[in-house]
Amino acid sequence: MARAGVALAFANFRYWLTVAPVVREQLCRWRQRGLEISDPVLNGLVSESLRDEGFNAEVAATLATLAPRRHRDGAVEAIVALEVLYDYLDTLVEQPLQNPLRDGCSLFQALIDAVDLEAEPRGDYHRHHRRSADDGYLEELVAAARSALARLPAADVITTTARQSAARCAEAQVRAHAVASEGSAQLRLWAMREAAGTALEWRGFLAGGAASVLTLHALIAAAADVRTTSEQAARIDTAYLSIAALSTLLDSLVDYEDDVSTETLGYIRHFEDREALARTLGDVARHAVARARELPHAAHHLMTLVGVVAYYTSAPSARDELAVPIAAQINRELRPLITPTLAVMRTWRLAKRIRARRAAGAHGGPTGVSASTIFAARLPVARYVAIIADGNGRWARARGLFVTEGHRAGADTLKARLRDAAELGVRELTLYSFSTENWSRPAAEVQGLIAMLAQRIASETPELHRQGVRMRFIGRREGAPSQMVEQMRRSEALTAENRRITLFIAFNYGGRAEIVDAALRFHGTSEREFRDHLYAPDMHDPDLIIRTGGERRLSNYLLWQSAESELVFREELWPDFTRADFEQSLAEYRQRGLRRGSRAAAQGAELLAKS
Repeated sequence: MARAGVALAFANFRYWLTVAPVVREQLCRWRQRGLEISDPVLNGLVSESLRDEGFNAEVAATLATLAPRRHRDGAVEAIVALEVLYDYLDTLVEQPLQNPLRDGCSLFQALIDAVDLEAEPRGDYHRHHRRSADDGYLEELVAAARSALARLPAADVITTTARQSAARCAEAQVRAHAVASEGSAQLRLWAMREAAGTALEWRGFLAGGAASVLTLHALIAAAADVRTTSEQAARIDTAYLSIAALSTLLDSLVDYEDDVSTETLGYIRHFEDREALARTLGDVARHAVARARELPHAAHHLMTLVGVVAYYTSAPSARDELAVPIAAQINRELRPLITPTLAVMRTWRLAKRIRARRAAGAHGGPTGVSASTIFAARLPVARYVAIIADGNGRWARARGLFVTEGHRAGADTLKARLRDAAELGVRELTLYSFSTENWSRPAAEVQGLIAMLAQRIASETPELHRQGVRMRFIGRREGAPSQMVEQMRRSEALTAENRRITLFIAFNYGGRAEIVDAALRFHGTSEREFRDHLYAPDMHDPDLIIRTGGERRLSNYLLWQSAESELVFREELWPDFTRADFEQSLAEYRQRGLRRGSRAAAQGAELLAKS
């Protein structure tokens, strides 16, 4: 414990004197370079990544305090470039990809190329990504990391281990991000296979693999010391796999409440209960301590380990119901080693809160980087969107066409906006195609519309299946043409296992009819039980309902599910509803969320002022 405390003191001194200035300089360099990207979306992603994740590079660079003074600047340059690269890649693969495994592997090859000095970089990392115009930013990050690493005296010694660590990190990240479309089985099977022969069970290995960029940083620091051997590099990899696993699992633990609210549960979802998670964390912590003690500069690596744990277990969210007993157990596992570091971390967090309170008081309220900004950063996009596609008939009549031509144009628009929805991160899209009230329209129009729908379902389903779309139909099947019902059944059966996006088509649907039908089958006492009798109990309530065509009413659409939905009304007729219109609607949803966050932030500041 004494040695770790001394190591902490010396590392802190070296960091602020020799490392922090270089980190700031390098982060400024990459921020400035990111501003030069011409593609506005990628420009925004880079800016967001550096704004939200810049702290990661600052923390990672603490490992460079191990490097001899003459090679410390080079180690910091390599670590910062690699961390910025990793965070950028993580942001890219979070965007919808046409083929998540293939496209993600292509992007993450950049991480492997950045540390594999024995092979030439493959380049062209964006070749499968719809956004490819980052003006060489990704390639420059790779080149900068390689150049800085190559200047370190033991770079060739750590290359093999670094390549293996980077490949493990890349595979874990890509597979984890592909779960939404490919399912979790591929991730679990990979982790089980790779964990065989290690000291970690598959969930610990998976968590450590996903954060193995931390291992790469430790290897870069070791490469700055000419005395480093390949055996030591392999031992660093083993120890930091466990340290990285602790980081990932604790991060998922303390973020649990936020993740539940946004339905983006992290690695905790792989554990069946709290006890299983606690057991794994305890085993990983013990293994990490044992392996760290075997490394050169053991006190410094132990300091890193307890720093990671103290950072997460001192967080305010570590006092949540799920986290409290587990955080306490991990802290007990690491006593007395963690005690001084935990005290330092809690003091640091207290100082941050005091400074924030003073800043809020000085400005008469929340500061520029206040809770509203934090709330905005956490706001999810609209994951569940419903559309009232109004205006097909008016569109056709304005052009002197039959109404059925308007419906065909509307079906083309649906196909295009469905593709856009998947790319924009929407998980469920629900479309009002034929209501129970539509039977009162002229018979020729009804027959033409149903015939067109049946034909489009039959012809479009195979392509939608290839694109990973799951198709579901909601509404009364009774009274619908038998051929139409059979086609709906076939489409649902064919696409049942797809996970990229779910398309719910409301056919012969009415919100009141759905509630009446559910009430006839209902014998329970709660809303949850009633929901089980709706047409699609697994369908999420829409975050956002968009209506085109200028009307401002729900027209008997999703009456039960729309209780908390945001409503956006557009003037465009449905066949004229473009991707830009769709993006504007999603942006309006997010802006309303920002206003809600601002109000919540103001309320929080008011409560803070009274406390």
